[in-house]
Amino acid sequence: MVADGIAIGAALAPAGGAGGDVLGLVVLVLWQVLVARALVIDIAEPVDAPHSPLPVVVLALGLTVSMLLTTALWLQRRIWQQRLEESERFRAVFDTVFQVQLLLDADGIVLEANRAAGALAAIPPGQLAGVPFWHAPWWDGDADTAERVQERFARARAGEIQRFEVELTAGREGAVTMDFSLKPLNDGHAGAHRVIAEGRDLTIRKRAEESLREISALTTMGQLAARVAHEINNPLAGIQNAFLLLRGSIPETHPHYRFVGAIEREIARIAAVTRQLYETYRPDQSTATQSSVILAVSDAVTFLEQVNRSRPVHIVTDMSQAPSLVPVPDALLRQTLYNLVQNAVDGSPANGTVTVCARQERDHCVLRVTDEGPGVPAAIRDRIFDPFFSTKDRTVKTGGMGIGLALVRQSVLAVGGTITVHDRAGGGTEFEVRLPMTPLDTGALR
Repeated sequence: MVADGIAIGAALAPAGGAGGDVLGLVVLVLWQVLVARALVIDIAEPVDAPHSPLPVVVLALGLTVSMLLTTALWLQRRIWQQRLEESERFRAVFDTVFQVQLLLDADGIVLEANRAAGALAAIPPGQLAGVPFWHAPWWDGDADTAERVQERFARARAGEIQRFEVELTAGREGAVTMDFSLKPLNDGHAGAHRVIAEGRDLTIRKRAEESLREISALTTMGQLAARVAHEINNPLAGIQNAFLLLRGSIPETHPHYRFVGAIEREIARIAAVTRQLYETYRPDQSTATQSSVILAVSDAVTFLEQVNRSRPVHIVTDMSQAPSLVPVPDALLRQTLYNLVQNAVDGSPANGTVTVCARQERDHCVLRVTDEGPGVPAAIRDRIFDPFFSTKDRTVKTGGMGIGLALVRQSVLAVGGTITVHDRAGGGTEFEVRLPMTPLDTGALR
């Protein structure tokens, strides 16, 4: 009967948390009272039996022991329930934090891992349990990295908080920068019996820092460009005046007469570029007019063939589907073509071919400049548009300063266009520029 009372009380306890526990305890006490009453009646029924106090004492002792046992079991169950609730709250907090959280034992073995840790490892978090921290999947199996991480853990186990950054690359679309910290949990004895490992993703912050550095570089370029433009304007004016005097003395029958108009247009382009340098690479929208794609490509190819006449590289064009005009500044179009075609020539092997193609695709004019070179390594593909970044040898004549592609990208983006680079199917590199056929509305008054 005592066991029946314990079972009834335990069944009622989960019904309402703390209230259920109280109700269960009350039921247990009442049950013991009923049991005692029944036993007293049973003892009192045989009237003719000799009277002895021993049954009553035994009954009292049994009832006391039963109640103490019932209370102890109830308290034990209550403690167990509180621990379970605390464990569930810990697990809820542990799993919902955005940063990587791991609980390690004194040997560096993962005891607990949250969802963020599982996402970083690309496996369910439960599969990390039992794995040494320095052998976690996100270390990409690098033995040197694992050894350094193990040394860091040894210091943390000795009581020293550790913090370090690492870049994870293998098996990922892009590099991920993680900031890990190891915090010892001491139990009053020498060393730590547990270590908390935390990992924070710094990728977005690193990219923001890189953007700030790029902005700083562009600001420096703008200041330098303004000074250069000021120094160029004076001799450029002299060149332009001298050319105007010579232009009239060159007859149309001269074999190189076709260069006369091209030279004049190039002088005008240089003047426009120097003016734009004051605007920090943003084209002057107030003077934006429609430009001839065919003429710009023809002039660029003609001049670059002369500039690179000592190099065995052939330049071909495909203007069969090119639009006649695009609503972008002529200087922007020529600047883009000159930089991309020259880069393609620089990256071409001997007897290679550079192809310049222009075509209209719906509401965009698409310019493609391709070469037959080795291509752009994937590791630096995201950096080739950064200011002052260059893969060319600057000791040779064609060596670049790393600002050509940066200028092109800034100018193309300013008119609402895009520029991308990718490998060709048959080898080589292709730069693709997409210019909108609808003029960009900048909100400027006309």
